[in-house]
Amino acid sequence: MTMDSTFKNWRVVVTGGGSGIGEAIVEHFSERGARVAVLGRTPEKLARVVERVELAGGVARKFVVELRRPEDVNRKIDEAAGWLEGIDVLVNNAGVYRGGTFAETTDHVIDELVDIDFKGLVYVSRAAIRSMSSGGCIVNIASMSGIRALDQQSIYAAVKAAVIHLGTCLARELAPFGIRVNTVSPGPTKTPIIETVAPKERIPEIEAALTSIIPLRRLGNTKEIAEAVAYLASATFATGAHLVLDGGTIL
Repeated sequence: MTMDSTFKNWRVVVTGGGSGIGEAIVEHFSERGARVAVLGRTPEKLARVVERVELAGGVARKFVVELRRPEDVNRKIDEAAGWLEGIDVLVNNAGVYRGGTFAETTDHVIDELVDIDFKGLVYVSRAAIRSMSSGGCIVNIASMSGIRALDQQSIYAAVKAAVIHLGTCLARELAPFGIRVNTVSPGPTKTPIIETVAPKERIPEIEAALTSIIPLRRLGNTKEIAEAVAYLASATFATGAHLVLDGGTIL
């Protein structure tokens, strides 16, 4: 990491910060001077990210949280806000991906997607705004699937559409308090999440298939998403904005 002072002394909370896009967001803010509370459910992953930040001269702390339990979310967000002495930026990045045909989607999968990708985001945002003052910002990570789903994504796509619309509703509601809310929707991006839904030997085949439908003919990378998040966090006249980074997939 190369340290600079773009976000010096900013107080940032990132959910799902233990890998993939979340990890890139943590590193992007921390290497520019922010203090970052890294939230997630896997202690080992969070510890690895925090260690990398600290070795590079940044400041971060891990907070293990179960997003399905609002009482745990309230407690951990309060702990993170106490350590940071307030919250300037909340990045709601935590989420899972589950695909499959609508007819074969199980109750368990529906609950996972709604509870983690939507309700968890709601719980975190509701808890975090208590520690935000005027000038604060929420950036939600949705998906281009919330606009144009790929095959076998009906529930996932519907949940991400809800995240996008929630962002615009909250932007309007929180604007009088000086709190901005924006959304970033990544398209197919090279992250470890694909390993949770497919055997390792099939990943090159899946990535090649995804690349073939992207006009720019490549997958996105996590650094590009992190840069977009940081831009919306610092763009003080942007609220209710929705930035799609998908290489043209929705065209």
